[in-house]
Amino acid sequence: MDMDNMQLLPPDCRLFYKLHTALMCYGNNKLKTLPEQPADPTDFYALEPPERAKVRDDVHGHPELIDLFVADNPFGFDAEELVVVRSWKHAVRGSFYIFRYLKPHTIFLTSGSEPKAYGVLALADRLEDLVGARLPRLIQTVLLPFQGKIVYDGLLSGHNITFGGGIKRILNDSYRETKRELGIITKLPFGGEEPEVQEEPKAIIVTPGRCEETHETTISGNLETTTFPLRLTQAQRKVIAGQLASLRPDFQLDKKNQRTLQFTLNEIKEIATKCAHAARDASSGMERNSLCHVVDAAKIAIERFGEGKIHRIPAAGRLYQFKITLRDIEPPIWRRIQMKDGSLDRLHEHIQTSMGWTNSHLHQFTVDGVLYGDPDLLLQGFENDPEIVNSLDTRLSEIIPQSGSRFTFAYEYDFGDCWEHDVLFEGCLRAEKGGRYPLCLEGERACPPEDVGGTSGYLDYLETLSNPDHEQWEESSEWQGPCRPEEFDAAVATQRMRRGLPNWRHQEL
Repeated sequence: MDMDNMQLLPPDCRLFYKLHTALMCYGNNKLKTLPEQPADPTDFYALEPPERAKVRDDVHGHPELIDLFVADNPFGFDAEELVVVRSWKHAVRGSFYIFRYLKPHTIFLTSGSEPKAYGVLALADRLEDLVGARLPRLIQTVLLPFQGKIVYDGLLSGHNITFGGGIKRILNDSYRETKRELGIITKLPFGGEEPEVQEEPKAIIVTPGRCEETHETTISGNLETTTFPLRLTQAQRKVIAGQLASLRPDFQLDKKNQRTLQFTLNEIKEIATKCAHAARDASSGMERNSLCHVVDAAKIAIERFGEGKIHRIPAAGRLYQFKITLRDIEPPIWRRIQMKDGSLDRLHEHIQTSMGWTNSHLHQFTVDGVLYGDPDLLLQGFENDPEIVNSLDTRLSEIIPQSGSRFTFAYEYDFGDCWEHDVLFEGCLRAEKGGRYPLCLEGERACPPEDVGGTSGYLDYLETLSNPDHEQWEESSEWQGPCRPEEFDAAVATQRMRRGLPNWRHQEL
């Protein structure tokens, strides 16, 4: 499993330790938890873990110390760094089960009566290296917000306990329940007091073209970072990396072909400026050509993205772009689609046909905590039936933010296998003249077969098919025929989308 996305990048990790050790040192000086603690923050992590844990627990037991630290600013941090420290008033302390390693993060499941699942990033060392591959593990730690993500504070304590099948089943049930009710929590605070200073997103997200990504907006306290796409060849990424070493880890230099990368506007402006200067002194015509292409692309990106563009597109010509990702499958199974305004029920059909599902089971959407679906199918006439908003009568334009800002909602298919999808609205763009829609732009990996038993059943199915000596290999091979989990064809998916589903609501029995 590729764990690269489960850790902070090295520059972010260095920033975390810089700020965290400073706060711990300041807190100890005020509380005198360890009279002999070194005054230099860089020496804090030389202390034994139990000593660091005492300081940590004392500091988070007195959250007013964080306000004092920000007010005093004893180490001369800049405003953005102080925003990070102030956000630590929303720390979550307690016992957690390290439950599952996923590509974006590690799942920390709370051990209380009302479980929550947190998606946590590691620091300098991978959590699998620290904790081991055998899960679950019960640990005590502190979870902290960090630039729109969640990290732990570098201290894990617990016991090497092996859990039996009964406990594992209980944890699996808790995990499934909290995912259904709350989702995986990836930002703090959650469900409580908002940060003291919170700005609304100012960027209006409009996808510029058929193959390009939308920009992303992340808010942490009053720190907003908006990133925009640049689609670059490998040669172009290499020449930029030679000019901007600080951004080198973002350039995916080992990846061939074109790649869409995300940068802030300031970074794009810096790329344009430095590459323009470098082009004058280029050692070869090929290098000069690559640098000039980068400058042109950067200038187009700066000009193209701006506020309010969604309102410049007439409603009749407005396309809605979504990225649908099946949860808890690695490598991810996902599709990027475009459609004109229509009902949520029509979006359901496009998800089914683009993913490769057969619409053989019930489904529902959850948008901002509200359930949407077909009441005739979902409501059983019982007193405790949940409230369902009719997805046949709800149009996309009614749930999409008027600002055009990207947001994510949930789509669940087959309440037995519990296939949960993240549906990310990426933005609006103008339909191309003569273009045909709906459209599947791209995606990766084949859809799991129906009735395979959910995520765990699918993984078992793939494992069985990969081993011809497995006792169930022949049975599994005959069940669905040849299995090609890595295959996906966007053109075929588009054909399925345009063909649509049969008129299944009115089929004769």
